Amino acid sequence: MAKNQHQNGIIPGGGAMSGPDDFSDGESTPLTQDYVGSQRTIVETKGWDVFRNPPLKTDSISGSMANQKCLERMVQVIKVLVYLLVFVIVLGSGVVAKGTILFMTSQLQRDRKIFYCNKQLEVERIAWIWCIIIAQSIPEFGALMRSIRMCIFKSFKKPQLSHFLLVFLMETFHVLGVSLMFMAVLPELDVVKGAMLTNCVCFVPGLLGLLSRNKSKDESKRFILVLVDIAALAAQATSFVLWPLLENPKHSLWLIPVALFLVSCGWWENYVSTQSRIGLIRTLGRVKKEMRLTRYFTYMLVSIWKIVAFFISTILILYMKGENVGHLFTMLSSAFGEHKITVTSVKTIAGNLPDLSEIVTGDITEVVNADFSTPIYVLLLQIAGSYFAYVFVENNTEINSQIEDNT
Repeated sequence: MAKNQHQNGIIPGGGAMSGPDDFSDGESTPLTQDYVGSQRTIVETKGWDVFRNPPLKTDSISGSMANQKCLERMVQVIKVLVYLLVFVIVLGSGVVAKGTILFMTSQLQRDRKIFYCNKQLEVERIAWIWCIIIAQSIPEFGALMRSIRMCIFKSFKKPQLSHFLLVFLMETFHVLGVSLMFMAVLPELDVVKGAMLTNCVCFVPGLLGLLSRNKSKDESKRFILVLVDIAALAAQATSFVLWPLLENPKHSLWLIPVALFLVSCGWWENYVSTQSRIGLIRTLGRVKKEMRLTRYFTYMLVSIWKIVAFFISTILILYMKGENVGHLFTMLSSAFGEHKITVTSVKTIAGNLPDLSEIVTGDITEVVNADFSTPIYVLLLQIAGSYFAYVFVENNTEINSQIEDNT
């Protein structure tokens, strides 16, 4: 029975398999494939139904060649314009996505007070914390929906337990690092330093890339590449101690090395090779190769865990910082609803005019309605920026892959 199932295209522990195209990530691959075991009746081709491709006439060749050259030039110009357009969209979307998330984290500093406002903005902090949680969960929810769709309408294969645990562990490290960055590190830095710090999340990929170098290439080129890898690792490692030393009074910044290392674990898969001389790296390379068949089943489970893990780690970090975690739930309705803020108007007198300073009796206070919709707008802007950056990068990657396959 098992033998018959295997011949009919059933993967043990997985779904129906009809060919390698079923495991393609491309959206252009049909969701349904012809059944491999089916037999079609061969119909004899009639003479009148034969496809014919007669040669072009001699007098029309010159005009066709001219039109062909003009068409090729137009295609080249269009390609350049499309590349520029995609570059601008990806760059702009990336700046918007990163800028908005840094803006969110800058609102989380504890006991933060704003000039002209004589209250601690605890309610507003709750709104921004929830916005960060939602912004982190939306991509994982999208990955979950895509994985479910692929597993239902395409073929899938269950991973080995060791492979699943490896992916599970690396993704958990990544989520913990992101949570530390958002809730503990970035709120203690200004936006400019935070943006600089986000450029240093490639330590583990750089290390794996260095260890994946093999001797198959020219030795001189390999030596240069190794030197470049070491320089890149050194540049990444400087961020581990730079900001903690410069911002010495802020002890929470010593979490930077741990956070950056954990965040960089999320991109291990892109920098391992089966051609490495190191056995561990070769093993990771084989897991990467196997992930082509098991990715969607794996991330159908891992995506759910990443959402839960980020929420739990956020609560734990806030609790360890001595904050009241219960406010996340008790103040939720107030954070995204109408509430009041007391604004103090501070008057200053220029010059040495004691008679005028005596006229000013004190500050003027006024109670105003808080603009509770601002966090929602920033969250929507962050989601839109991330989505457009992802979509255009993915489509551009697929187009480049098709061009390479055709050349």
